[in-house]
Amino acid sequence: MKAIGRYQLQQFLGRGTWSVVFEVSIPATGKPGALKLLQPNPVLAELLGMETMRELFEREVQILRELRHPNILPIKDFDYWRNKPFFVTDFYYTDLRNLMGGGHVRTRVISLDQAVKYTYQILRVLQYSISMTQVSFTGI
Repeated sequence: MKAIGRYQLQQFLGRGTWSVVFEVSIPATGKPGALKLLQPNPVLAELLGMETMRELFEREVQILRELRHPNILPIKDFDYWRNKPFFVTDFYYTDLRNLMGGGHVRTRVISLDQAVKYTYQILRVLQYSISMTQVSFTGI
């Protein structure tokens, strides 16, 4: 697999319980993007069924499209590939894992001020997300 839809795969970034994430090249700009593809663990897919998994993934996209926050990446594209939904966001190379060093061994220590700053940003985005999704779910 060298491409998903019109997106050229650059590298595998990670796997979660229900999806895989790749760095991709965005065709119109050539800039890097992150593509999240529904590809659940087989046991989870069997338990919930692929239709339910698709619906949950699509709901995630719908919620993310409604959120506007400086620490939440907007969705650039949403499509299907081999009957599986995916979405694309911008891709940023810096994250906490890279700042502190990946793997099991901590290679860089960040200052207490930096740790507080990152924690504050994470908590603010969680607070915002929770408040916005509670509003979204009130009609359900």
